[in-house]
Amino acid sequence: MKKTVVSERKVPSLPTDHPYMNGAWRPNLQEVVATRLEVIGQIPKDLEGVYLRNTENPVYGSLGKYHPFDGDGMVHMVRFHAGKAEYR
Repeated sequence: MKKTVVSERKVPSLPTDHPYMNGAWRPNLQEVVATRLEVIGQIPKDLEGVYLRNTENPVYGSLGKYHPFDGDGMVHMVRFHAGKAEYR
């Protein structure tokens, strides 16, 4: 896998005692382009298109009590082309 960090930002301190601020839900502060992803099995060569996923990404503190549906978000993209996949 080739991974390129497009941008990275420093943000103010966020609360760490909330379950949606830890583990898999912790804020992602990098914009990443990953090409030549390792594939287990095969991606059909005629599969063309993108898979988009919109999730929360709380990079700034909340104005009140934090809820994962409020505030900042992030769109993930996996592109399928010619039997290969890339992530942005």
